[in-house]
Amino acid sequence: MRKVLLAIAALLVPMSVSAQITDCPNCILGIYDDQGLSKNFGSWDVETMGPLKSIFVGIKYDPALIEQLSGLTSIELSVDGIPAGPLGPPAFKGIPDPTVTIGTDIRTPDDEVTGTGGVNMAWNSCLPGDRVLIQIDMLSLSPVANDIVLQVRRKFPPSSPSVQQQLLTQCNAPIFTATTLGAGCYVINPTVPPGGTVGGCTLDETDSVSLETWGGVKALFKD
Repeated sequence: MRKVLLAIAALLVPMSVSAQITDCPNCILGIYDDQGLSKNFGSWDVETMGPLKSIFVGIKYDPALIEQLSGLTSIELSVDGIPAGPLGPPAFKGIPDPTVTIGTDIRTPDDEVTGTGGVNMAWNSCLPGDRVLIQIDMLSLSPVANDIVLQVRRKFPPSSPSVQQQLLTQCNAPIFTATTLGAGCYVINPTVPPGGTVGGCTLDETDSVSLETWGGVKALFKD
């Protein structure tokens, strides 16, 4: 029960007017083709690859701030540009399983003024280091177009009117400092090589990261 309450508290922090909010623009909440977060683009040929395509949302921290900000307890975001599937919203799941999930459609709404979309996820322990956080399973029964750009956005509506970006809450209980982040992007079926740009999204390919790059960072919540 204590862990569940802590996770819920982490989600509710940005809703408090008095909550401290910091910014880490070079900490990137991005979209990747694999759980190792190695590239932000990928192919999807329904005929040869099948109707299901999985992509992954993950965090990469600013190396200059890794001593101060190296782990999270919750995230808040939406993803814009996901192709419409035949069965409604795409399936998604937290990695690892979150203690609390708020929201059933991870997509940014078409109506950004009155529409709702995006999710909050909170975990009962500190998740350290660059790592995958969400798997999104997209479904299409017809050919998928080239150069489709997906973009991480804020949740609609945000948990607090003062927060207009995607964010995480840090592991510093009981404060759980809310921290706004830089937004990554992803290109489906790009027609340009790595290093090229599609719709403002630059294709990047790097070495894979460990699921727990800083595995020695101490978890802050214990029984």
